[in-house]
Amino acid sequence: MKHTSRLAVFCLLVVAVIVISVQSPQVAQSQGGEPRFSFPSARRFAITSYFDHTHPDVLYNTIDDEIATYTTERGLRSNNCFDCFWSGTVQVCGYYTVLQDAANCGAAGGRRIYYDMHPAIDYGFPLNTAIAATAPGTAYRRTILGSAVVIDHGSDYWTKYGHVDPNSRIADGTQVIRGQQIALSSNTGTGAAHLHFEARYSGENSTVFDPYGWRGTWFTDPWNQPPGHTES
Repeated sequence: MKHTSRLAVFCLLVVAVIVISVQSPQVAQSQGGEPRFSFPSARRFAITSYFDHTHPDVLYNTIDDEIATYTTERGLRSNNCFDCFWSGTVQVCGYYTVLQDAANCGAAGGRRIYYDMHPAIDYGFPLNTAIAATAPGTAYRRTILGSAVVIDHGSDYWTKYGHVDPNSRIADGTQVIRGQQIALSSNTGTGAAHLHFEARYSGENSTVFDPYGWRGTWFTDPWNQPPGHTES
């Protein structure tokens, strides 16, 4: 009897393994069918401005004196030694993550992160750096952010790549794959050359979100868009 039971269990396990192995492979997805976004270049460059999880403002007019990054770090104006300056019509403010002695900035540790209300990620791309599609989709040219390429990834997910060289942009309506070059970086619509990388869901000009998610549990994310979104 024991032998028969063990044989039955073994047969069930074999069937389960076979069923799992023959299932069609699926593209890795994040919360709600969101594509997983890769780095927008074959080369790595530092983030100069983070997506602000406390209050990303696409109109750039709401400073709330704090910033939260996808790493879960929080910078506060009240931590002293804040840095604010104007970049064109946008006020850029960076805050320390640790309370500082105003007479000896940085001595208490932590770091200053930028910038309050930013609805995207800025990378320090030098001029004429190749920009890559972060996920498959259909690319379009746009006259925004100086000059830009946007990609429709399907399921109402979009990414935007701003401040690019207008003459280097891929042809309008091109189907692109992950990692394919779509433009070269520039300084159109801004002072210093960099890449503005922005993500939206529910449409091209709808809700912004951090394409790389949130390293903490979803309910600790002040923005939490899309709902339940965590690190990709």
